[in-house]
Amino acid sequence: MNKPNILNDVGWGYLCPKSTPQRKQQLNEYANLFLVPALGKYPELFGKVYLALRKNGFFAYKEPVLNIIIPENCMINYDEYRLRFITAHELLHLVQFIHGVDSKWNVKFIERQATFMAFERGFALDFIKAFPTSCQRQCDMKGRFCYYNCSWIFQKCCKEYTEKEQIILAQKLEKLASKYTIYDQVDYIEIVRKALISI
Repeated sequence: MNKPNILNDVGWGYLCPKSTPQRKQQLNEYANLFLVPALGKYPELFGKVYLALRKNGFFAYKEPVLNIIIPENCMINYDEYRLRFITAHELLHLVQFIHGVDSKWNVKFIERQATFMAFERGFALDFIKAFPTSCQRQCDMKGRFCYYNCSWIFQKCCKEYTEKEQIILAQKLEKLASKYTIYDQVDYIEIVRKALISI
């Protein structure tokens, strides 16, 4: 693989510098709308993130450099709330890599922690809104997004929540996440359920 080339002015680079112009265009569109704004809340990652396009994604890796794989046509197949939050989630994986927590705990814990810690970075409302905007199923409280079941978050069908209630939920998640560090090993399901039970 050719050595990646960071574009320091925007904080990210191509993992595969010889990608076709069409693939680079997809990466640029995604990065401009979602990655670059998110990097403002992940200052420790500015200038260290590489992107690549694959058929399947999203995935974060630490080798050969910190990188995120995004799926082809993600701008068509995902709504803006999901794309914003998934970006925040994958960036949190890169933060986990920096702090060495990725190899110490089990996969479900790592994934749930990445979602939980992204709340504190300011993406809780995107997480909340991702449920009703994307769910096409008849409500059975079994929807799932970023390793969290909707029944852990919502007390009724997610589509029944008002904008005000969504904001309250998001604020509670953000405040809750601010109490923990990336080194804490806690039951994220239980603490989220307890925090949101009154909404």
